Amino acid sequence: MEQLSETQQTAIKKASSDRLRLLLLKAGYEEEVVLACNRDELMSKYAELLLADPLGNTDHEDEDAFRADLDRDRARYEHELMIKRMELESHERIERERLAIERAKLKQESEIKDG
Repeated sequence: MEQLSETQQTAIKKASSDRLRLLLLKAGYEEEVVLACNRDELMSKYAELLLADPLGNTDHEDEDAFRADLDRDRARYEHELMIKRMELESHERIERERLAIERAKLKQESEIKDG
């Protein structure tokens, strides 16, 4: 994989395992072989596939689909990250409100005791 350009390496690393499987299947790999591969093996096999074509004659539809998958994966990740942040902010707000209520109760109990 080190022989690929930095852009190609980054694209492979960002690709989902399912996308790599699909690309390998389209390139003619046996389904059983592809399904038995772990992520590192999938990335390695796809890198070998790219290196096997020194002229860079790749199917532009596959490249476009590959980039679209990367964009979709990135958008999905950013959306999930935004949701997690919103959940965290909500939990923090609820905890602050709970603590404020608890402080108010303690203050009220203290005033009743002192008064």
